[in-house]
Amino acid sequence: MAHSPLCGQLIAHQTRMSQTFHIAVIDTETTGLYPASDRLVEVAVKLLAIDASGQLLEEVAVYESLHDPGIRIPRDAIAVHGITDAMVRGHRIDAARLHSILARADLVIAHNSGFDKGFVRQVVPESFSMNWGCSCRGIPWRTIYPQVFSASLPSLAAFLKLPTGKAHRALGDVETTVNLLLHVGPNGRPHVAHLLDRKLGVQHTMVVQVPVTAKGARAPFAIAAPSKAPSATSTSETVPFVQVAQKAAPDTVESAAEFALQLLRTNPDYEMSVDDIHDEGEAKWSKRNISAGLMRLLDRGHVTEKTDPDQSVWWTISA
Repeated sequence: MAHSPLCGQLIAHQTRMSQTFHIAVIDTETTGLYPASDRLVEVAVKLLAIDASGQLLEEVAVYESLHDPGIRIPRDAIAVHGITDAMVRGHRIDAARLHSILARADLVIAHNSGFDKGFVRQVVPESFSMNWGCSCRGIPWRTIYPQVFSASLPSLAAFLKLPTGKAHRALGDVETTVNLLLHVGPNGRPHVAHLLDRKLGVQHTMVVQVPVTAKGARAPFAIAAPSKAPSATSTSETVPFVQVAQKAAPDTVESAAEFALQLLRTNPDYEMSVDDIHDEGEAKWSKRNISAGLMRLLDRGHVTEKTDPDQSVWWTISA
């Protein structure tokens, strides 16, 4: 029996311009790169109210604190952020206050969320299951600004000539990230609108239906030759993130791989982590099956894997 081809249907273009969203922009300074063995030494967060277009309505709350990690701060870490053992002695993050701010946010944003998320979890365990967005990987900077060769916070701020806070201090980097997110891009929308589209579904949603057999079983796993979806805009304009959801798909490696492939193909300008794909799939697929599925796609040359110095792994569609 023939199977129906994978199909997508772009559903209603939604605008909720009158709705207010809260974003928490957060940054951490640490003793090292690995949450499993290193510790927080500073955190800062700003809670902002914005509308659906990304325009700032109000700065709701600000919190910053040093934190005694209970271990010596390595010299190489001090060389980066300048925070010494003497500076943190006797300081503790108010976990309840930090949690109360994060809990009010529809979206928690960090510039490299894969890094900050693990460290925030040390003091607010509940934060790990919150809705996170990455202003470094979750916005297609190289498509918006082809002249930019690095998505690092200092590089983007310098290119856009943004006001900056003190680099490599938590509140300073939060202030710079806020300025970056609220800056209006070439398409007339603040950069944060990309994350609203992607993580909150403010603008675009695409539903992808999975082919099923007459008995309701998943159709045989098959991956077509890799292809890159054409951009609907010029390279000087922003590219919307399109959400993809699959129906009638069991939690298997094959199904997870096909969902990941469709998601990455539909959004070729974005880099995604396993957590991102898991979240976009509304937890229908386990992270274990997503990881295994991505490895199969990697073996077939359909996706590319990138590993940051902090061991964060990001996936993109192959060119």
